[in-house]
Amino acid sequence: MTRDGTFYVENGRVQGGVRNFRFNESLIHMLSNVESMSVPVRSCGEESFDMVAPAMKVKDFNFTEVTKF
Repeated sequence: MTRDGTFYVENGRVQGGVRNFRFNESLIHMLSNVESMSVPVRSCGEESFDMVAPAMKVKDFNFTEVTKF
């Protein structure tokens, strides 16, 4: 499931935040469909540990449903 930091992007510009989504995507399939990546940045979440990771644009990524929060 996506967590904080999920945004709606249109024409290369962030239009606003979106609700969390559930997905069931193979990590191998996702990484083989990466179209572009940003410079890695330090990030942290409420339910995970700090990490350094890039933002990624992934083609053919399928979300299964929207959460209620």
